Amino acid sequence: MAIDIKFSYVCRKTFEELEGDSMTTRFCNLCQLNVINIDRMDDESRLELFENAEKRAERLCIAATVPVENNSDCPTTERLKPPFIHRPTAGLPRMPSKNELIAERKRIKAEKPKSSGFLSRFKFW
Repeated sequence: MAIDIKFSYVCRKTFEELEGDSMTTRFCNLCQLNVINIDRMDDESRLELFENAEKRAERLCIAATVPVENNSDCPTTERLKPPFIHRPTAGLPRMPSKNELIAERKRIKAEKPKSSGFLSRFKFW
C-alpha cells in the first residue's frame, strides 16, 4: 500500500489479545472500538476503509504489522514497554490527507487491468 501507516496512538494489546476470533475485526473493550486488521486487506479495501472513515469523521482503530515510531500510547491503556517494534500493532492511525487518499486511488486505478467489455472476462482457447 502506498499510504504510509503511522500510529497516532498505540494500544498495549495486540490484535490477538482483543475480544473475538475473527481474523479481520475484533473488539477493544478499553476504547470500545472495533479494530480492523488491515494486514488481511488488499490495497483497495484499505483505501476504502480510510476514505469511509474520513468521509464520516469516524475514529478508526486498526491493527497492522508495521514498525512503530513517532507515536503516543493509547490514552486508554498502560504505557508500552519495549520491545514493541515489528509486532502486530493495534491503535489509532494518523489519518492520511485528502491528497494522499486521492493519489492512492489514482495509483490503484492505474494498476487495474483494462477490461474491453463483457467478453474480456472469458478465455477462449
